[in-house]
Amino acid sequence: MGVYRMKTGILAICDSDQDYAQNLMEYISEKDGMPFKTIAFTKAESLLEYAKSRHIDILLISNLAMDERMEACDIEKIILLSPGEIFSKYKRYSSIYKYQSTEKIIREVLDYYADICQEEGGVFAAPGNASLIGVYSLEEAEKRTLLSIALSKMYGRENTVLCLCMEEFSILPVLMEKEYTADLSDLMYYYKQSPANLHVRLQSVIEHYQGFAYIPPPAFSEDLRKIQTEEWIGLIQAIDSFGIYDYIILEISPMLESPFEILSQCQTVYVPFSDTYLSNSRMKIFEKYLLTSEREALLNQIVKVQMPENSDTGTGQIYLERKIKGIMETLAQCAAGKEAAL
Repeated sequence: MGVYRMKTGILAICDSDQDYAQNLMEYISEKDGMPFKTIAFTKAESLLEYAKSRHIDILLISNLAMDERMEACDIEKIILLSPGEIFSKYKRYSSIYKYQSTEKIIREVLDYYADICQEEGGVFAAPGNASLIGVYSLEEAEKRTLLSIALSKMYGRENTVLCLCMEEFSILPVLMEKEYTADLSDLMYYYKQSPANLHVRLQSVIEHYQGFAYIPPPAFSEDLRKIQTEEWIGLIQAIDSFGIYDYIILEISPMLESPFEILSQCQTVYVPFSDTYLSNSRMKIFEKYLLTSEREALLNQIVKVQMPENSDTGTGQIYLERKIKGIMETLAQCAAGKEAAL
């Protein structure tokens, strides 16, 4: 399947409340990877003058500022910013509740924009330049998740980072104390249905935490088990092709169809382990398997990370931050290709 890059559209915002229009425009403009440029107006007349000679993909406008003359302009989609009630003469337009969180407004706008682009073809893009970082282990999925978050924070200090949680029964929602309306299963569905819209759909699925972006794990284990390896690789390459991220971190579960094929795409693979007899023994068995199965190249990409055994206190993000602090101290001691240990 080809790799596509979305075109950059125009999102216009019109509201007589200057602070609201300006703040919404700035918030959207400052987000990485948005598929449109944003411009704000506080008067309908200024908007109409702008639209005389320019195409607008989406107009987000207060129902008080709405003017029927806008129907004659080159505007693909008009969406009313509603405080609650919509004037009866404007019932035919789509609407978004004005006073919900900005993130929810953006997600709804992105859904509308993806529908607009549904019939438009993307253009082929060259492969991106993101570094792919894998996180893999044969035991304790919780350690994979914690290490993935720590790596995302570490790389995210000076780079743009996206973390994909390819994990079943993930503890991520518990740690983040969030319920997600969209996840990795949804993104894979969008990719398979319409790769030309992936750029838009990606932004509607992404969540953010302390300097990095992440895609929540699938809610259902069956979804992961049905996804083929070439589909995973295609999705990752498509995301890379947008050129948004410097690092893409993949938390890879052993239950995926062919985890080693995905790991072979990574420049570095971090493997968490505990300094116990059984954990060390299993690591040796794993390394022996890579050698005997002619995967020595993958073995050379592995960085083993001994996970700190700090106490389990707190819940949710308090627990997460205490765990991450110790892991990041360990990572700070890592040299490429060498084992890190406290």
